[in-house]
Amino acid sequence: MKALVEIIKDHKAYIQQIFKLAKADLVKTYRGAALGWAWAIIKPAVTIFVYWFTFEIGLRAGKDVNRLSILFVVNCRCSSLVLYE
Repeated sequence: MKALVEIIKDHKAYIQQIFKLAKADLVKTYRGAALGWAWAIIKPAVTIFVYWFTFEIGLRAGKDVNRLSILFVVNCRCSSLVLYE
């Protein structure tokens, strides 16, 4: 618990540097993209829409779909995007 408090204090002390590094990373990552940093929002939104459409509309075939399953799949995919990109 003591280590967690220390980490939080360090983050508060260096908040401006953290934001500068995050901004620099966004600029570097999306430098050549047509929409720039907006891809950071658009790409996951499109991915979620594709999963929703596939499982909710495409594979439903007239049957009710348990909403927990689509939420589970979308959550797993979004988690993998964050971890591996």
